[in-house]
Amino acid sequence: MSKKFAFSAGILILCFLTLCIALSFPPGMSDHLAVVETSTLSITDTLPTPTVRSLMTDLVYGNVDQRESAAHALGETKDATAVEALIAALSDDHSQVRLQAAASLGKIGDIRAVEPLISALQADDVQLQARAAESLGQLGDHRAFEHLIAALAVDNQYTRAAAAKALGEFKDPAAVDPLIGFLGRPESIPETNAAIVEALTSIGDPAIEPLLRALQGDDRSKSRY
Repeated sequence: MSKKFAFSAGILILCFLTLCIALSFPPGMSDHLAVVETSTLSITDTLPTPTVRSLMTDLVYGNVDQRESAAHALGETKDATAVEALIAALSDDHSQVRLQAAASLGKIGDIRAVEPLISALQADDVQLQARAAESLGQLGDHRAFEHLIAALAVDNQYTRAAAAKALGEFKDPAAVDPLIGFLGRPESIPETNAAIVEALTSIGDPAIEPLLRALQGDDRSKSRY
């Protein structure tokens, strides 16, 4: 029993130290890094691609490989006219097409995709659940917030990790306590714990005091064993 508490305490301490280090960066540093990332992406956006209309035709009428390729390429165009076709592709018969469609909806960033992605988050396809969670984080629409909180409790660890990372994108202090509640659980895989730490770091200052309380509570529990 003591090993379990030691593991939990170690995870909480690591999270707290990571959060403190992240908050020590000078103001504006993260904004500067975001500008660099955006500049890098803009270079790839200039590469020649087929027209959106042709891609949408492939997405609807092509074979599996063509549909998967078109779903991916439409996300790279970031053209909002493709949103409805990509939403329809969330129900494609083939998993890889569904996954690419969900990812592309996140890249395009149109809020029409929020409700369909929430439905995808609750699908039986666990890969689609995780991809939908990632895209909902990119969209940042608060309609998805409670659904992402609920996804922290699903059986699939990769969905949990994706939901945690998405909640970090919201930077909403309301996510702190649920995230801490799932940090360091015995059944959690490293990817889940890492995503929770990343999310809490993104939320920043509001996560410090609850983390300290969690550490103190864990220490008291450990002292009884």
